[in-house]
Amino acid sequence: MKVKDTGELIKAKIEQRFSQDAAGRGSGQGEAGKWQGEAGKWQGVGGKWQGVEGKWLGCREEVAGCRGKVARCRGEVAGCRGEVAGCREEVAGCRREVAGCRGEVAGCRGKVARCRGEVAGCRGKVAKV
Repeated sequence: MKVKDTGELIKAKIEQRFSQDAAGRGSGQGEAGKWQGEAGKWQGVGGKWQGVEGKWLGCREEVAGCRGKVARCRGEVAGCRGEVAGCREEVAGCRREVAGCRGEVAGCRGKVARCRGEVAGCRGKVAKV
């Protein structure tokens, strides 16, 4: 899988897998996980995923679609009511933690701190560095 192709794939997989979270159903399940590996970076609004490599640890369900894996955890990108652990290297390339989300990457009501651009479909904004 080419890294340049992972953005659209991960966006589609997250929207498909976690669309119920945007409606407030199925949130807060699983366990908080931690991203291990290189930091990824989301480029622009509805943009592309870049530099993805590594894996989420301690999570219940995985979403394939890049060299790394994004998993569904209680405190990560999908249905996050807690925080993203190890956020310096998490899925949005943040250096801080994602807090206060009730949806997921597509349809969250919270904010992703210190990231560049917006996450597709997010009702909250990804704060720019």
